[in-house]
Amino acid sequence: MLDGIKKWIAFLLMTVLSPCALAAAPILSARIWPAEDYTRLTIESKAPIEHQMLIIEHPDRLVIDLEGVKLDENLKSLPSRVNADDPYIKSIRLGRFKPGVVRIVLDLKTRVSPQLFSLKPVASYGNRLVLDIYPEKDAMMSLLSEPFPEKQEKKPAKPEKEKIRPITIVVDAGHGGEDPGAHGRHSFEKNVTLSIAKKLARLIDDEQGMHAVLTRDGDYFIPLHGRVVKARSAKADLFVSIHADASPAGKPRVPRFSLFPKEAPPRLRQGGSRSAKTNPTSSAGWILP
Repeated sequence: MLDGIKKWIAFLLMTVLSPCALAAAPILSARIWPAEDYTRLTIESKAPIEHQMLIIEHPDRLVIDLEGVKLDENLKSLPSRVNADDPYIKSIRLGRFKPGVVRIVLDLKTRVSPQLFSLKPVASYGNRLVLDIYPEKDAMMSLLSEPFPEKQEKKPAKPEKEKIRPITIVVDAGHGGEDPGAHGRHSFEKNVTLSIAKKLARLIDDEQGMHAVLTRDGDYFIPLHGRVVKARSAKADLFVSIHADASPAGKPRVPRFSLFPKEAPPRLRQGGSRSAKTNPTSSAGWILP
């Protein structure tokens, strides 16, 4: 009789303390944002997720192990979220690797440079595990590593009429994709800025001798260095970044603006950003001569 009780106690302890029986972190959503320069995969959960990543070649794959999560419908939806025209992800497979661990395998179309990191909860978003998949060679590093062309002796050429280069203005719609920006009653900042950017680009293109270039023309996120690369590649004469601060309910909706010449000290430009966050209804930003 005593031996039977001991066996039952041992069985119950093994069941309660086993990784499978422990409360798994609920997955709130799983999504993929394909962009022009990279693809972002996000897993949102109520609690932080312990994780490990492996890069495997021949064939190229990314393996991500998630500890203490439930293989629910949100995770199972990941394979169906891969676009056929995604430049990096061919397909996604996932399953229970071992007790307490879910393994996600991304079959790749090419070699990549992945970045896996965690984001803390903000606004309506919970804890997020984010995988950014970039091409093997970063666009910024590629631009900086290009050798300067050697100077060559120019032969006298026949005089030609001087061609006037159009003024190129890069219009940058702030936020996008996984980064919604400020939240309005029925909108997100990322949608407002994109709408304004497209309208502004059309107005610029209608002007003789002017040409507009959009940093993004859809709902996807571009990191800061990616926006810089686009502007430099376009040989921009002017870079206009559009943002839309939120106004607390019942407060007057006061327009805000910030002007930063490229010679402005970084501390002042950072100060302007902090001011926008801490005082979103301020009527003036940093105005530098």
